[in-house]
Amino acid sequence: MRKPKLEVGQRVGTFFDKNSCFSAKPRYDSTYGEDPVFGKITEVLTGGKVRVQFDREYLNEAVHDTKTGKLISRQPALVEAKLFLPEEEVKAKFSILEKEYDLVAKQVRDKLKIAAQAIREAQKLAKKELGTNLSEMYDAYDYLYNAMDAAGWRTSSFGC
Repeated sequence: MRKPKLEVGQRVGTFFDKNSCFSAKPRYDSTYGEDPVFGKITEVLTGGKVRVQFDREYLNEAVHDTKTGKLISRQPALVEAKLFLPEEEVKAKFSILEKEYDLVAKQVRDKLKIAAQAIREAQKLAKKELGTNLSEMYDAYDYLYNAMDAAGWRTSSFGC
């Protein structure tokens, strides 16, 4: 698929990758709320670069006073054209990702409800039979600890 030609005045958008850098690859991340960003092309330059006046002001290039270092203004950001698509195309792709995410998130929530109930029951058992908290029984829950770590949770605080 050929990238559309970008023109001055055109509304464009892009996505963020997992490192919060611009990316042409559509991505949905509900954790950090990194929705696509949009702006208007103010200049098309040679070498595959464009200047974009972003709607989110902080993404535009800061201009500072050379003597005081104070922020004077912001100007359109110099970025790689290949990272941008027409605004409507970005919105359409992101909408699809949101719907896909919602479908999977519902299934994940259902599975985690079952896991949560099992943990509550294990806590009741530990308290009733041993008078202790489940959190003090590492050898009984280490596989859960490891599974959560493998799923991306950094579980070091579990042992505190």
